[in-house]
Amino acid sequence: ELNFTKAYENFEMAATYGSPTAQGYMAFMLDNGKGVPVNHAQALLYYSFAAAGGDLFAIQVLGNKYRVGDGVAADCHVAVDYFSQASTAVIEDESSVTQLPEPTPRLAHEYLTGRNIEEEEEDVIEYYRYHAGAGDPQAQGVIGQLYYQGGHGVEQDFELAHHYLGQAAQAGNAEAMGHLAVLHAQGLGVEQDNATAVKLYQQAIEKAESPLALTNLGIMHLEGQGVPKDPAKAFQLIERAAKKNNIDGQYNLAVLYYNGWGTPLNLKKARELFTKAGSQGHVVAIYHLAYMHLYGMAGVSASCPAALRLMKRVAERGQMSDLMYDAHDSYTDGFVDDALIRYEMASEMGFEIAQSNAAWLYDMMGDTLSTEHFAPLMHAFRRTHPEATEEEALLYARRTRALRFLYAASQQHSVEAHLRLGDYYYYGYGPLKVDHVIAASYYRRASEMRNAQATFNLGYMHEHGEGLAKDFFLAKRYYDQSAAMNPDATVPVQLMLIAWLAHYIYEKGVPFEWILEADWGLSAARLPEWTPPAWLATVQWDSVVIVFLSGLLAVLFLIRQRLH
Repeated sequence: ELNFTKAYENFEMAATYGSPTAQGYMAFMLDNGKGVPVNHAQALLYYSFAAAGGDLFAIQVLGNKYRVGDGVAADCHVAVDYFSQASTAVIEDESSVTQLPEPTPRLAHEYLTGRNIEEEEEDVIEYYRYHAGAGDPQAQGVIGQLYYQGGHGVEQDFELAHHYLGQAAQAGNAEAMGHLAVLHAQGLGVEQDNATAVKLYQQAIEKAESPLALTNLGIMHLEGQGVPKDPAKAFQLIERAAKKNNIDGQYNLAVLYYNGWGTPLNLKKARELFTKAGSQGHVVAIYHLAYMHLYGMAGVSASCPAALRLMKRVAERGQMSDLMYDAHDSYTDGFVDDALIRYEMASEMGFEIAQSNAAWLYDMMGDTLSTEHFAPLMHAFRRTHPEATEEEALLYARRTRALRFLYAASQQHSVEAHLRLGDYYYYGYGPLKVDHVIAASYYRRASEMRNAQATFNLGYMHEHGEGLAKDFFLAKRYYDQSAAMNPDATVPVQLMLIAWLAHYIYEKGVPFEWILEADWGLSAARLPEWTPPAWLATVQWDSVVIVFLSGLLAVLFLIRQRLH
């Protein structure tokens, strides 16, 4: 059973023995009011103790706090110092560098689409396993690489990787030959053997000019492993791989230019190649670029903000990103409280998807969460609203907690956060008061990021003059843009345009000039002005429109049923 008070007591006891991990957990609980009253100053103190002890969680949290000014004055250079420590830890951990992270699901997207990425991956992997067993060299190569790298639900297993890659290589699969050579060169799942590795690399190059083989054989020539040391030969091979837009080829060619190995030193070329590799997600290339921007090297102007953005990207590829995957595993297994805590911790480190997911869990799944998450907020709400029910207090607390993470995600340009913050201000959710002007500003930012719902909302607000100037024609433009952004919005927009036309006729009169000029090109001046009778003002038009649209949808449903 969840018990934050007990957890804090245990962490506090461990912290007295100098545990940086326990100090980091205490800081997190103090910062978020879990089991103890919120105390940001004390949280900052414990984060500092934990970071001084080398706790990566605390280091990254402090980096993020100084990045955005959360409880401290924003300071780019202090933030860079912390993220430099976190990113260096990633570079020193080879497992973090050699494999790019899998995409972390957005819970809101999974919920709306009904998709489960993990289940889909399992189906794909089973497909390849079946065909690999049937002797398909392509499938054997894919499964072999999965076992070599690990991830996507497959546990790393070098012996199985060698088995499948060996089968694919015997069938002539050049990429499999290259990966099999890596296993022999590094002694993974098989005895280390440079001679066999060189032979396999050469076969892969002859077979299909494999970029992997070109790069790795070039590195062997650079270091003199199994072949004579020859930097010039290394440069020639790696350059061929880079010209094929290979990420490792680009990175290693940048290293050669940066150090002047096998070619004259050329920092500008090195920067260009680091940039190309970094744009494809090469972690070490991004790391080098960060320092180039920090110190103004290779023709780049010194820029702390640019260096900080790059270092943050590197830091988010390390061990601490495991929190994100563990959180999603807990969520899919039904342990929503555990998932929330992990997403909250990742949020403090600056992971935007974690911030969005934590907000969504509070906002949409609050009924399934333990009240331990909300107890202090609920008590505070009841003190100021003694007449409030338990459900009202819980809803207030849920939305107040969600708001913290929505603000954080919006600062990192999350379209979902901007849309939801627009809703919060539009309806006055949680501690917020209704403010249509601020709501419109958030909707506008989400619309600029091509969000159909936010664009639709702007149309509605222009139509009714809520927070924006009342303008029927601008409203229609937004409705049309919404349908253009997302084909799924076409039917709702068409129905809304019917209501929009009825609203226009009620307020402005029948647009005879549109009808006449469109059909016959006649002047509307020959027609009398139409003034709505007084009794129309007493009609609840929102209710009329809802009844009309509901009836229309019912008819469409019956027609669809008949067609099927």
